[in-house]
Amino acid sequence: MAKKALTEADIAALASGAALDVTTTLEGATHGLQEEAAAPVAPEVQAEAAPVKAPEAAPQVATSDTTVQFLQSQIIAKDEALLASGIKLAKLEAQLEDVKASHEPLLAIAVKSVKNMALALNGASLVADGSTAAQVLAEHERVSDLFKTKFPIGGVAAVTAEETPAKTQIDPRHRARVNAVRFQK
Repeated sequence: MAKKALTEADIAALASGAALDVTTTLEGATHGLQEEAAAPVAPEVQAEAAPVKAPEAAPQVATSDTTVQFLQSQIIAKDEALLASGIKLAKLEAQLEDVKASHEPLLAIAVKSVKNMALALNGASLVADGSTAAQVLAEHERVSDLFKTKFPIGGVAAVTAEETPAKTQIDPRHRARVNAVRFQK
């Protein structure tokens, strides 16, 4: 036999605890409901069945109710906030991946720089390859200050403005006399 669609009466029968054969015909299902309705029901079953009602059409939600509208607007606002936070989280995760990708190589460069400056200063570096970023930065700052005082920018050619010799202007007549004496010998 073909299966039948459940009607409201079938659903009510199932809710009251009646066994319903899905392959029975419509007459058989309604006949079983009539027999169950006529049969006396025990008080325990009535107590259990009392809160269960036959399903009715879903009650229409009043759209004019201000509480419902308020709650719906809050749900919409929360959904928008969740969407915005999800987008922001995705952007932050992408930035974190960029930072992670560049952090280790830059830390290795800083460690090498500290070791080179310490070697030029005839000292030992306090930084190892396993040092934390904060330790490397602190040591780099300390060593670079010492390095800058010992080796000023510009190296040997670096001079200060105070050390520039003042050029003296030689009188051309004096130069001519000196040259005349020098070549007469």
